[in-house]
Amino acid sequence: MVQEKFEKKLKERKSTKRILLVFYFVFWSSALLSFRLFQLQVIDSSKFQRLARDEHTEKIKIHALRGEIFDRHGKVLVISVPGYSEAAFPPKIKNKLKTAETLASILRLPVKSVISRLSSTSSFVWIRRKISPQKVEKIKKLSLPGLELIRDSTGKQIYPSGSLACDILGFTGIDDQGLDGVELYYNKILKGKNGYIEAETDELGRILPDGKTKIIPPVSGADLILTISSRIQYLAQEALKKCVLSHHAKNGSIIVINPNNGEILALANYPAFNPNVYWKYSPSVLNDLAVSDLYEPGSTGKLFTAAAALNSRKITMSEKFLAHPFINVDGWRIHNAADGLEPTKPMHTIKRIIQDSLNVGAASIALKIGKKTFYQMLYKFGLNGLTGIDLPGEAYCLFPGYKRARKIDLATMSYGQGIALTPIQLARAYSVVANGGYLIRPHVLKEAVFPDGTVFKTPEQKGQKILSRKTDQDLKYLFSLVIKKGTGTMAQMRYYSAAGKTGTGSIAKNGVYLHGKYTASFVGFVPVKHPKLLILVKITEPQYPYWGGTVAAPVWKNLAEKTLWYLGIPPTKGRIKISLNNNLKDEAFGSHSKFK
Repeated sequence: MVQEKFEKKLKERKSTKRILLVFYFVFWSSALLSFRLFQLQVIDSSKFQRLARDEHTEKIKIHALRGEIFDRHGKVLVISVPGYSEAAFPPKIKNKLKTAETLASILRLPVKSVISRLSSTSSFVWIRRKISPQKVEKIKKLSLPGLELIRDSTGKQIYPSGSLACDILGFTGIDDQGLDGVELYYNKILKGKNGYIEAETDELGRILPDGKTKIIPPVSGADLILTISSRIQYLAQEALKKCVLSHHAKNGSIIVINPNNGEILALANYPAFNPNVYWKYSPSVLNDLAVSDLYEPGSTGKLFTAAAALNSRKITMSEKFLAHPFINVDGWRIHNAADGLEPTKPMHTIKRIIQDSLNVGAASIALKIGKKTFYQMLYKFGLNGLTGIDLPGEAYCLFPGYKRARKIDLATMSYGQGIALTPIQLARAYSVVANGGYLIRPHVLKEAVFPDGTVFKTPEQKGQKILSRKTDQDLKYLFSLVIKKGTGTMAQMRYYSAAGKTGTGSIAKNGVYLHGKYTASFVGFVPVKHPKLLILVKITEPQYPYWGGTVAAPVWKNLAEKTLWYLGIPPTKGRIKISLNNNLKDEAFGSHSKFK
């Protein structure tokens, strides 16, 4: 009896467990199913509605009109020509025959073809894609109901001045994307935001006749106003072309910059190219040499030696150093270059060393101040980084790492060999001396004007002060001696005081210097006391004579004079009548008091 009761209770418990298991299974299954239904119908409803809508919606892209580009005076440098297509909304067109005949005559299409499209059961059809500007103007005057001109193609960028400022402007590809220059650097704001046409379709992707059609218009890109002056750019390109051709050189670069704020007034390379047909040129011509071409500057690099020595106060202006006839370093013998003015005495001050461009003297100074002081100055000038110019492709300066640099490396870098930089990097370095010791950032964008009226202006940034006031004044004095009675006398101007430095750098290939191959250069600023202008001229592989003082200095002088006269900057010596056009002056340098 007891055994039977026990077995009965055991069966009841097992039955209860089964019921509970079934209950829990049903409960949790229902809970999970309810949660999933809630997730699909509530949480993810918008997602699935969007997917469903996309399955039954066709989107036709409408390309945004690319922004235009102007120089600082408002001269158009890049014109954006939109591409239009003619679209029709058949349900809205009452007199289809008359509309078809009118469109067919303008677009030069068969009337039957146009009537067929206008008689479509779809709510939206294309009549003709990529219509010429002349036909667009005729269609605009019609004002026919049910028709709409839609900017649906990328159109075309036109460069009306041809090769003028080609390296700054760059060019665009067939898909309206920037490929070089500011077209590439500022592509994001130039290209604008595309719009689209949205039309309902059936399951086969056909546009429904009574479906909804929505047009989201595109937003045009921003217009750019650059810092360059078309007139100064033209003068620079012509001067450079004449110099390269007359000296049978390989190529050349010229940079004209306002050293006080970093605004590029002109940037030219030769050979140049026409952005309208850029595909006809080799990559070497399309390359922006002023920003990406590394070269050994030669004696223009003596700036870094003089700045390091004077700013560290490890030498004085009256202290004398071995400057003639040679110096032995690590088993290597260093001589003065042939373009220097060989002194009659072996010992000279830094004045004579910079004035006559004495390599032995520069090496003597560098060895005295030491590697640490010299490298610290290179870093202060930003040669361990980029200038930050708003153009693509800027190259990093190359020189031996601090730890592995030997005495011979220090000695050769002191006169600009064994160190490679770009023209824009050297132009910025000399701008430091011109503006009182501040490391500015060179730039080509003055302001960007957006379609909604918002204006972005490149902020005024004076930069970090890296030279003391005394060092800056001493360097101005040293470089003025170069033009007065040193290697740069061919840059001397009759009505303006100027300061600068010549350079004749050897060209190396695969670690070996090429015989008879040099880079001739001159970089200087004017007027000396309050510089308004800094110009760098670099000519690669000119035929003999190839010295910087004979090849580049005369180009610098002629370009500087014409630019100063154009800007209406008063002379600093002598008397000359210059038309001081306030409008030109204000447009060229702005209305800031420091330019008046």
